[in-house]
Amino acid sequence: MFSWPQSSHGLRRWIHLWPPFLGAAIGIKHIVLDMKAMDVEMKLRFWNANYVGTHLSLFAITDPFYMLMLMANLGCDSIVWDTSASIRYRKTQKGTVRARIPLDRRAIG
Repeated sequence: MFSWPQSSHGLRRWIHLWPPFLGAAIGIKHIVLDMKAMDVEMKLRFWNANYVGTHLSLFAITDPFYMLMLMANLGCDSIVWDTSASIRYRKTQKGTVRARIPLDRRAIG
């Protein structure tokens, strides 16, 4: 059975090579060693832009990271499912999009 890397270094290397993120031009710029926060970015490329030249999916930049950070912090005995999420768009974006993703201390006890 496949398992995600549990270290910050392993996760960063794996995400940069994972085909969906490689194709979406999503990369991890920084991960805190305890995997409780990370900075990610998505560059705008012709293959990830929509008809009017903005990003196809801003949601893709944050999609797996909370789950991966929780899995790393809760340990192998925990099962983490992301069952819902929401996003409030402020404006369209035509350049590189960056997100700081913190893990709330209340989430890990």
